[in-house]
Amino acid sequence: MSQLKILIVEDETIIALEIQEYLESMHYCVTAITSSGSGALKSVTENCPDLILMDICLKSEPDGIEVAKKIQSARHIPIIFLTAYSDDGLLERAKTVRPYGYILKPYQRQDLKVAIDMAMYIFKIEGEKQQALDDLQLAKIELEERVEKKTADLKKANESKSKFVAQISHELRTPLHHILSYSGFGVSKIDKVDKEKLLSYFTKIKETGIKMARLLDDILDLSKLESGKMVYEMKEEDLVRITTNVVDEFQTLLKNKELTLNVKIEENIAKVKGDWHRLAQVIRNLLSNAIKFTPPKKEITIRIGPEDLEPGKLKKDQNRVSGLSFSIKDEGIGIPENELNLVFKQYIQSSKTKNRAGSTGLGLAISQEIIKAHQGIMSVCNNPQGGAKFSFLLPIV
Repeated sequence: MSQLKILIVEDETIIALEIQEYLESMHYCVTAITSSGSGALKSVTENCPDLILMDICLKSEPDGIEVAKKIQSARHIPIIFLTAYSDDGLLERAKTVRPYGYILKPYQRQDLKVAIDMAMYIFKIEGEKQQALDDLQLAKIELEERVEKKTADLKKANESKSKFVAQISHELRTPLHHILSYSGFGVSKIDKVDKEKLLSYFTKIKETGIKMARLLDDILDLSKLESGKMVYEMKEEDLVRITTNVVDEFQTLLKNKELTLNVKIEENIAKVKGDWHRLAQVIRNLLSNAIKFTPPKKEITIRIGPEDLEPGKLKKDQNRVSGLSFSIKDEGIGIPENELNLVFKQYIQSSKTKNRAGSTGLGLAISQEIIKAHQGIMSVCNNPQGGAKFSFLLPIV
């Protein structure tokens, strides 16, 4: 522990030297002895004492009380007053600078030690109290900032949710209107319309009903994911076979838009542990989006191949883990760079897709949660030639 540094301000030389002897015998360090206010101010600047013993009635102007005021206006140093006078007026003036002690002359050595020890103890307690107040104020500011940010985030989330609800209402109302129109027309014309025309109406009703059912399934899945009630049947599964089955579902759509689908599968594809139906749901969402947002006569490419997961991708793994990569690349409208980190968020859509019919933004949010549940990762990037590339990576069995 370093020595306590003390400045003595006393205009009686014998008393000053006596105090110095007392202090040094008690292992304190006397930084200087001065007999004037100007000398005290200079010594404080040069020596930075920890405590000052200040004679009130200095022979030169200003007196000790005024000097103490000047010191305290610039630095926080505990001051103990020394004086041979104890009249009430002097004491009242001394109180204005809030000294840490007051010793009457003549004083005993023990009086000096007790006064110094108590002054430094009070100074320490005050410092700790001030530090606690500063920490509390800082914590208050940080908490206010966090609350402000959280409030802004909640407001933004609520706005996104409100827009989403409006979008869902539109997505449900439009196909429902089609169903009512086709069914109403069929009922009114049942005796006059030929069989092929009725078949066309019923086909439209069926297609529209399927779209509505898928939308409602997405809403239900989102609810299960948010509540943690999604159930998975994990088994060893062949991702190539799942992909092939899903691709078969979209052959008509691909043909109608004259899109070319390239499926590139590398050799030695291992199996993954997963839920067939949920993995098919992810691939279905990705392929559906690629078809929806790719102009006619363009290409879509699916690639499946081995790829390692980096350390930390799986919570329990320390080293690289063998994985299986699935990617789907389209030549569509792409995604604005500043929105790439938002496409997987619930209730949020890209500015390029949110005005398109049949687009709710739920599919990608659900897909990412499904991949996470399979201990995998999902990502998206733009292609330099145009369009977007969605990928997911799963650990192999």
